[in-house]
Amino acid sequence: MTTPLDTLSRPDLENLIGDVVGLHLRLEARRSEMEREITDVRNRHSADLDTLERELADKRARVHLWAEDNRDIFRGKKSIECHHGTIGFRSGPPKLEKIKADTSWELIAQKLRRFTWGSQYIRSPEPQPEVNKEALLADRHKLDTDKLKKVGLRIAQDERFYIAPRVRASENLLRAAA
Repeated sequence: MTTPLDTLSRPDLENLIGDVVGLHLRLEARRSEMEREITDVRNRHSADLDTLERELADKRARVHLWAEDNRDIFRGKKSIECHHGTIGFRSGPPKLEKIKADTSWELIAQKLRRFTWGSQYIRSPEPQPEVNKEALLADRHKLDTDKLKKVGLRIAQDERFYIAPRVRASENLLRAAA
């Protein structure tokens, strides 16, 4: 039975606080029990999961090596279709890189300033010139590699290998493996 707050006596308050503390302790005990069970489940499955992850990493690496060794099969495409999925290479965003890592951006800005085409890629001319990297990236199709090389820059674009499973084929494999 709930006692209205305005008529709550000191003994009723003590009982209510006792209920709060008791419920809190029960809640924490349940949480601890749940965490123990989760830990037990993780421990039971961790060896199998580790084995599967190592096997998966090994097979992915082998497929990646095959794709690298057989780039001619891609024939200008970034991917090829296989029965169980698609493999390929995804291009990352283009980025501006210094040819020599120890070259400072200030030195590159000074080099850019020497060329008539380069001055438009300097954000603040004096006292400390700053390279406008975004503008260089935006104009990357207009700038040839020799120009960039003269100032110590290059445009780089990373490629990442991927395997995209085909859902239907994957479901059949999963059923067969079970």
